[in-house]
Amino acid sequence: MIGSLQVTVPAGCMNDCGFCVYRQHATKFRTLWRRDHDLWQREVERRLRYAADRVASVMVTSHGEPTLNMTYIRDIMELINKVTPRLAHVELQTSGVGLTDEKLDLLYDYGIRVISLSLPALEKDAIIKIMRIPDRYQYDPIALCESIRTNGFTLRLSIAMTNWFDDRSLEYILNELSAKWKPDQVSFKKIYGANHMASGKYADLAKEFKSDKRHKKLELLALGLWKYDAFGMGVVWNDDCMVSEEQEDPRYLILQPDAKLYTRWDTKASVIF
Repeated sequence: MIGSLQVTVPAGCMNDCGFCVYRQHATKFRTLWRRDHDLWQREVERRLRYAADRVASVMVTSHGEPTLNMTYIRDIMELINKVTPRLAHVELQTSGVGLTDEKLDLLYDYGIRVISLSLPALEKDAIIKIMRIPDRYQYDPIALCESIRTNGFTLRLSIAMTNWFDDRSLEYILNELSAKWKPDQVSFKKIYGANHMASGKYADLAKEFKSDKRHKKLELLALGLWKYDAFGMGVVWNDDCMVSEEQEDPRYLILQPDAKLYTRWDTKASVIF
């Protein structure tokens, strides 16, 4: 079983993150959805049927901020609900910037039940600085987390391990998460590229976490990573979220805006059909 079907939403981005993986390679895809919607719909249905029995879940993501294109999310979710209703586990990955209660209501109506909030730090001012969030956005990540939970979603924090974490202990990080952020799930991700911003302590923190007997191993996920229980949070350490290393089997199927399926993010040579 492959970990997930990653659905890429064509959208821009209001942020300017220096570690953004999509700015580190030049793989571009024409958006069939805009050029010929009927053809896009037929082709996406074929890919969804192919993926349905091969993946465990669906992740809606983007080369930018997906919630800037709610119409695409609506259209792709209509097809997922129609063609592959078995894939009920649908997650949205977002920076959270511009994510309003109105948009949360729409996402819930579309059938999304997990919000994965991307963070490069655990303090508001540091997040705004690292992500270069424009001043016009009233970004309050703690309040946003509360709103996500209140609106009935499972809250996952997808944490890009920047060098902000190098001055914090594992105890501090976990205490901040459990006491202040209160997620259901946490995924610590080693940064892909952008070595000038990457944590130099990622491996040490992961090793310390995994060696602590208080952190109970729960299950081996379909994408090949162990999930742990830490203070009631489901925790995963992801050393290769972009699948940059050679692997015998694919971790993801990736549905790009050209309505084709790929197994790698960084090369069109990975196309399936």
